[in-house]
Amino acid sequence: MNFRNILPVALPLLLAGCAGSAASLEAQTDAVTLNASGDYRSVYERLATTAKRCWDATGMYQSGEVEDDIYPSLGYGTISVVVNNMGSRTFELTAKIEDAGESSKISVHSNHRTYKKDFLRWASGDLTCS
Repeated sequence: MNFRNILPVALPLLLAGCAGSAASLEAQTDAVTLNASGDYRSVYERLATTAKRCWDATGMYQSGEVEDDIYPSLGYGTISVVVNNMGSRTFELTAKIEDAGESSKISVHSNHRTYKKDFLRWASGDLTCS
């Protein structure tokens, strides 16, 4: 079998599920949206702290990181899980925590079932690591 002939066809298929940016992940997946009690800043801090504590503690992201930013003047914060692999960055999860008055709106995009399940569980108040 001649791999030189297969590589140009196989490589794009293999990379199709990878998201090189938060925007491309969001374009590839439907958002799971839920509301959480509390203002967005406290919900954001709880989720960002838990993501770093749980995912760093288990070694799940040996080649990746949890990135988080809060934008108080805009009323939201973002949390992303980014895996670094041979010089490329792949976004595995993105979340936006927005001010929704008395509560917070959380929108999560991910192709990875475990990351999404953990994050949604934390958003619902169960902060245990899996």
